[in-house]
Amino acid sequence: MKELPKINQLRDFQAIIYYGNIRTASQALFKTQPAMTKSIQELERILGVSLLSRGPQGMVLTKMGRVFEHRVNTLLNDLERAVDELHQLSQQSQGNVVFGCSHLPALSVLPSARAIGLFYWYRVT
Repeated sequence: MKELPKINQLRDFQAIIYYGNIRTASQALFKTQPAMTKSIQELERILGVSLLSRGPQGMVLTKMGRVFEHRVNTLLNDLERAVDELHQLSQQSQGNVVFGCSHLPALSVLPSARAIGLFYWYRVT
């Protein structure tokens, strides 16, 4: 199997595109500029193509970089959604639902509910 890029390399690539230069991107990600440069060089080595080039306004995407950018954005967004979905599903099976109303409707709607004071509380698990 071919060597695949690491997630931090993809995030570094995304940050450089967003901020326009390595210095600002490295500051935003709390990394040193040499570490960011090394990360991008390693990513380009793994892919076997140049993704970024220096322009008068900072870093600009090469043709291959523009193609790769779309895939990186999709991949990282899908990964974040998958992680969020797992967190939501794991939280869904836990927790309490509390239902409260006056005693008269509670007796007709939830006759097996136990009384606490003037309200009936029914726990759904």
